[in-house]
Amino acid sequence: MKNIEILAPAGGMPQLVAAVRSGADAVYVGLKKFSARASAANFDENELCEAVKYCHEYGVKLHVTLNTLVYESEYEELFDAVRQICSAGADAVIVQDLAVAKYVKSACPNIALHASTQMAIHNAEGAREAFRLGFSRVVLARELSLEEIRKIRENTPPELELEAFIHGALCMSVSGRCELSAMLGGRSGNRGQCAQPCRLDFSCQNMKNCLSLKDMSHISAINELYGAGVCSVKIEGRMKRPEYVAAAVDACVKARNGENADLDLLKSIFSRSGFTNGYLIGKRDRDMFGIRTKEDVISSGGALSKASELYRREKQRVLVSAKLELSEKNVKLSFYDGERSVSASLDGEFVSDPERALTKESAENFISRLGGTPYILSELSLENKQIVSLGASVLNALRRECAQKLGEARKESVNYTFFPPTREKYEIKKRVANDIYIRSDSFDKISGIADRAKKIILPIDEIIRCADRFDSTEKFVAEMPSLVYDFSKYAKKLEKLSEIGIKTLLCDNIGSLAYAREKGFEIIGGFGLNITNSDALAQYEKMGVSEAVCSPEMPFGAVSELYGNMRIGLFSYGYLPLMLLRACPVRAAIGCERCGGKGEISDRYGIKFKVGCHKREYGTLYNSVPHYIGDSNIPADFALLFFTNESREEIEKIFYTFVQGEKISKRTRGLYART
Repeated sequence: MKNIEILAPAGGMPQLVAAVRSGADAVYVGLKKFSARASAANFDENELCEAVKYCHEYGVKLHVTLNTLVYESEYEELFDAVRQICSAGADAVIVQDLAVAKYVKSACPNIALHASTQMAIHNAEGAREAFRLGFSRVVLARELSLEEIRKIRENTPPELELEAFIHGALCMSVSGRCELSAMLGGRSGNRGQCAQPCRLDFSCQNMKNCLSLKDMSHISAINELYGAGVCSVKIEGRMKRPEYVAAAVDACVKARNGENADLDLLKSIFSRSGFTNGYLIGKRDRDMFGIRTKEDVISSGGALSKASELYRREKQRVLVSAKLELSEKNVKLSFYDGERSVSASLDGEFVSDPERALTKESAENFISRLGGTPYILSELSLENKQIVSLGASVLNALRRECAQKLGEARKESVNYTFFPPTREKYEIKKRVANDIYIRSDSFDKISGIADRAKKIILPIDEIIRCADRFDSTEKFVAEMPSLVYDFSKYAKKLEKLSEIGIKTLLCDNIGSLAYAREKGFEIIGGFGLNITNSDALAQYEKMGVSEAVCSPEMPFGAVSELYGNMRIGLFSYGYLPLMLLRACPVRAAIGCERCGGKGEISDRYGIKFKVGCHKREYGTLYNSVPHYIGDSNIPADFALLFFTNESREEIEKIFYTFVQGEKISKRTRGLYART
């Protein structure tokens, strides 16, 4: 059997029981707050305690998600959530927000800290940075190929655990980089409220549902993932029913053991026109796309009862050795599970009878009857020097008592010291956006207003192309791509940037941030870092970030509560990137040759959304209407004007309108105006 952990989802106690009974090695759950699946039943404090005890009795670990972004006003609730997790004795906490990571680590230093897939860690540089920050495990981005996972393993500390998704729903966007639900319906995926608008009927020419991917399934490659360096495979599905959890876990267990996994049963219970392994094998084409059809729904009926049989009974999975000691005055039975020992004894007058003396075989017959418990008898030693005879009732009673005592001991197996966290105090700073930062793909388009901006942000290649036209490079910032799977492609380019005097890079992923710092650049944090609180700002400052653009999901009120010395900016104009797409819908629909980097998709109302292309490595889905807050008092140090497809004339008009504090006719204020 391969030593790879199977990690199952549980939106509630029925799913957790199904996961454990089906053979999961670990289960992940969410609390009522700060869970990326807020619509699941989730667990309150008492339920979490019971869940941990149940898991630990069966030798199963329990991980808790605290993987949403946190606002300043939520700290007291956050601290209470951390207390609940530590008090319950959970094995790990899964985190996205660096502020949450900080307070978990200070409050409960011994609990394992896992970097959520919401952090979009997709390269070795990002994984190493997470390890440096105190994470013991990284949940890798779902969009990686097997070879990319292998390279990450080869270039990260062996102490850092790598976890990868193996089965379940695929987000269209890179996790942590989706604003679609937040901007179209006000329900943030980064805050656990995703409404899944991507499953609606978006189209690209003749391709319908072009933002809906099939569920991933890499179960048949579980041992290949292990060989690539993955220590834990994760099943997505905290919104799914117990039968789904059981079928997925059972399939993983069988595949790990080299047996035939029942993928047809799993497909019948839930699929979207089948499954895909496109990311794992690096084949990101039209076959990855699919929806939940009427036929898919109909096929699930008969499969549910079959799947329910997988977890109808308790699963014996914990090996115990036993020792039985007999004398004429006392009988003692001990159980040992490899870590702890319990015993049960009975005093009395026991008969010594050589002809009817208890044998080892007879004792094993009774003591091995551990059905209905987690335990399997691995071996028994018998000491019966006085040739004592013993009745079945005594052996049964001792066995039941030992099993009960061992269960109680295992339930209380984790006991942390909890240090009540204290909020960090930062300098209160009143902010006014007197400075304007301009970002554009093209220097030609913004050259006429470049002297009016505090900083100019351009892609690396564009800066290198136009460097001889700059009067000075002091205000120019080079933009790292949002997704970088191989930094070796950028080594010479960054050397060139240094030669021409560029000192600052804009980075919106911790991998790029770590790479930029290693190369000696100053760093501006992009809005992709999802900064929503003062502690995250402070953490990024320690990581080398000098100023940062905050999350565009924050209401002005929450922005106003950000304290500390770091300069902050807000996305103040532009077509906001709603998704980062490694499986490009335009390429799937019409091919890269016909697109030319200027693709678009339409929603069911005919509203068009542009799709930008980054060298055919990934795409960006932009909002259909621009953000604009030029007529507002912006509670930040600088305003970011984010230009993409606008013409030179449009850019200059928008810029001067913004400077004068006037409105534009077509705009959204996004979530800034929310309370």
